[in-house]
Amino acid sequence: MFSKVAVVAVACVVGSSIVSATTASAADLPVKAPPYVPVNVVQNWTGWYLGGSVGYIDGQVTRGTPSFPATSALKPSGFVGTVLGGYDYQFANNIVLGGRVSVPIFQISSSTPSGTGVVFAAKSKGAVLLQGRAGYAIGNWLPFVIGGGVWARGEGQVVGIGVADADHSGYVIGTGVEYRVTPSWSIEAAFTHVELSKEIYNFRPFGGIAVQQGFESNNFTIGANYRFGHGM
Repeated sequence: MFSKVAVVAVACVVGSSIVSATTASAADLPVKAPPYVPVNVVQNWTGWYLGGSVGYIDGQVTRGTPSFPATSALKPSGFVGTVLGGYDYQFANNIVLGGRVSVPIFQISSSTPSGTGVVFAAKSKGAVLLQGRAGYAIGNWLPFVIGGGVWARGEGQVVGIGVADADHSGYVIGTGVEYRVTPSWSIEAAFTHVELSKEIYNFRPFGGIAVQQGFESNNFTIGANYRFGHGM
């Protein structure tokens, strides 16, 4: 009888030890982390921004009446930089409306000889663009269309005769996309087309020449903007 009781007692002790060891081992096992649920971050494009861009202008002097004989060959083109600033407002339906001022930092030029050996030249001396834009916010992305007015000053030259300046007005239209990299920084790429009015370049003090010239261009730019105030 005593033997049976002893056996039962030993079995209970052993069983208790096994349960304790198993419980301890289970406690040491790594606990599986709960599944990651991404946070739905709402973008807000409302606010002021400053930025800059670089790009390429593919330009063409357009013919007026009268015009340089070699107008069709005058194609001021080249790489340029631009500084800009603006403001956007995002509505509850994710439509974004805004405006910006852009000032290109450039001096593109072109020259060509005429059939008579006279060399004609054209040069851009400065410009200011006032633009409105409309876009639709899709997460970090803001595709947009843009358009507005342009003021520019050009220089015409008849080499050996004289130089004349003229002020042009015109318009710019285009499209692009902006991407929010951080709450404060965004990058953008855009294509725009510029048309400038035909204006008179008066060379009368230099031989009685007065010509009318305009300008048009296709512009490809990439840039970065720093945004103040509201972010992600």
